Amino acid sequence: MHGKNIQIKYQQIYRQIVRKHRLLNLRQIGARTLRFLSITGAAVAAFLLINLLFDVSPVVRLTFAGLLILWSLVYSVMRIFPRVKEIFRPSVEEIFFTAKRLGMTEPSVQDALLNYLQIYQNRSSHTSPMLKNLALEQLYRRFSHFEFSLSLRAATLLRRGRLFLIELLAVLLIYLIFPETVGLALKKIVLPWKNIRTPVPVQIYNHTGNRTVLKNDPLVLAGEYRGEKPKKLFLVLEDTTGAETSSPEQTTQKITLPVPPRGKFEYRLEHVRTPFRYYFSAEINPNRFRNQVAQSTVGKVSVIERPVVRNLQLKIEPPSYTGLPEQLLTPNEGEITALAGSRVSLHVESDKQLSRAYLLFGDSTRVPLKIAGHTANGKFTVSSITHYSIHIFDSDSIANGQPVVYNVYPIPDEAPFAEFKQPGADVDLEEELSVPLFVEMRDDYGFKGLWLKGDLIRAGSSGDTSRFRQKLPYKILQRGKAFSQINWDLTTFFMVPDDYIRYRAEVWDNDAVHGPKIFQSRVFTIRLPSLLEMLEQTDKNQEERLEDVKDIVQNSKELKKKLEELRRELKKDSRMNWEQKQEAKEQLNKQQKALDRLSELNKELENTIHKLDRNKLLSPETLEKYFELQKMIQELATPELKAAMQKLQEALEKANPE
Repeated sequence: MHGKNIQIKYQQIYRQIVRKHRLLNLRQIGARTLRFLSITGAAVAAFLLINLLFDVSPVVRLTFAGLLILWSLVYSVMRIFPRVKEIFRPSVEEIFFTAKRLGMTEPSVQDALLNYLQIYQNRSSHTSPMLKNLALEQLYRRFSHFEFSLSLRAATLLRRGRLFLIELLAVLLIYLIFPETVGLALKKIVLPWKNIRTPVPVQIYNHTGNRTVLKNDPLVLAGEYRGEKPKKLFLVLEDTTGAETSSPEQTTQKITLPVPPRGKFEYRLEHVRTPFRYYFSAEINPNRFRNQVAQSTVGKVSVIERPVVRNLQLKIEPPSYTGLPEQLLTPNEGEITALAGSRVSLHVESDKQLSRAYLLFGDSTRVPLKIAGHTANGKFTVSSITHYSIHIFDSDSIANGQPVVYNVYPIPDEAPFAEFKQPGADVDLEEELSVPLFVEMRDDYGFKGLWLKGDLIRAGSSGDTSRFRQKLPYKILQRGKAFSQINWDLTTFFMVPDDYIRYRAEVWDNDAVHGPKIFQSRVFTIRLPSLLEMLEQTDKNQEERLEDVKDIVQNSKELKKKLEELRRELKKDSRMNWEQKQEAKEQLNKQQKALDRLSELNKELENTIHKLDRNKLLSPETLEKYFELQKMIQELATPELKAAMQKLQEALEKANPE
């Protein structure tokens, strides 16, 4: 066999071996890839199961992904890339190994194919070319009939492919049963860096959304859950006041809501004062959701400030008739206690520009106020017990919230009072037809007038009645106090015995708001006695005086004796002890009182005689009795008795006590 033929045969055999070598490596790549996929699939399936059972954090998922990538790289570099290289750039050693594997499939060939390649590759060695060609010829005869039909067993490939297919089918079956859950778990594995939460079996909806409310107004926040009934419901409020003022502080309030049997629920905030964000959340019963909550969308509540009364100033002007000064109340004091009829001036300052304002009273009466920028002014009159509130509206017609209610208490103008201090009782007229009157008056602010009113009853003549009215002068002592003093001349009434007058004082105050109030004093009577009453009274007085004179006469006789004894004792002995001196003084005092009483009786007798004579009731017999009584009085009060008493008094003063 010539060298050229050997080369041609070698190339043919080499190409067949390389073809088989590439096919073998391709099969190995497939088998190793299936093995990689089986192992990787088992790991992914296990991690998928873990994600289905537990809420795996992104850190763990990223770690698993990193290990999976590292495993893929190491396996590819160590087990797959070398086989790929052999397909495109087969190495001599691997070709020899493939030739040996091909020869081992035929007992008659054995190592002949490998030796053929090695001898041909070493032709340039020091071995004789003839011997090499001869050896090559002999080796060629051994495998010339060989078909190069290397049986590459597919059992391993099929087994590994079947295992991977089983894993894939199991995952697909679970996915078909639990598409959402498995899909989410796969998503977590594919996107390990994302914080993907397992969807909870309940959805929370915020029906209120974003709202704008007035400060201190109520607000109802409504929501709804759909799906599984949650274990707990919450309303979370986040105060955003700090965000508006660039403050880092933020207050969060979590309110537990009752879980309704049906989906809809709501919560009422009675007074909204500051802006806030809010949302609804729910806790779910299953253990795998214990670290998760269902949450609604976030709503935002904005608060519009209402106008506020920053300053309030009241001025009270009492009625002019009182003479009281104006009263300026303490700033921001709206409670009013003032005299009825007082005028109240009101000045209001607001924090906003005002469009209108009014006062609202307890009887729903409105008093409009005059607007001037941030201020409002108005007036009203104090008339009855009531209350009022101040209502202001800004330029957007927004009213102040919950206006303060102030009470109004009117002080009534008290009624006047009048009282007769003189005579202050019913009287009978004597010889003078006049009566002194003294009237005291009281009122809180002043008087309009004083009148003397009454009736003249002519019981002694015609029997008719006439009324009279007389204005009385009065003098002011001080504010609220006055008096009237007159001598009331009754001659103009032409009274006869048995006639009488019923009279009273009537005083009016100076109330210019509700009109004067009138007070009438107690009614008294002035009576002109009848002739019979005069006689009876005269007789009675006469008897009383007679008894008085008798008593005085008896006492005077005894006193005379004692005085005579004292005087004699003093002549004998000018010295007296203290008891004797006191007894002497006492006797003198008694005698002096008896003399004074006799003097009074004498005057009364003269008046009685004069009265009887004036009324033509003095008979000679009566006059004689009075003269006798008067004579008896004069005999008792002799000048000698008075002189003796004077001497005794002087002696007592000169007497030396023991």
